[in-house]
Amino acid sequence: MFNVLYPILYAILAVVGAAGIIYAIVLGVNLARAEDQSKRDESKKRLITTLIAIVITVALVIFFNELFPMILEAFRPEDLDIDTGVFIIV
Repeated sequence: MFNVLYPILYAILAVVGAAGIIYAIVLGVNLARAEDQSKRDESKKRLITTLIAIVITVALVIFFNELFPMILEAFRPEDLDIDTGVFIIV
């Protein structure tokens, strides 16, 4: 299962990261071109929210690709073959 999810999650990371960076650039331009304070505040809030969303997405992808398999490995029975899910009788 992890062999299938691994490249998919990194592809999602690339797409979300690229979209987030493009949106952050657009918001930065809107922030620079804003004429009144209310538009600047609105753009600033959206920019901060976008950056937080990108960081959370990256953290979740790294968690599920790197840390989650290690957590599962630590709590599985030693007699269980992780690839087949079959107990090995020794």
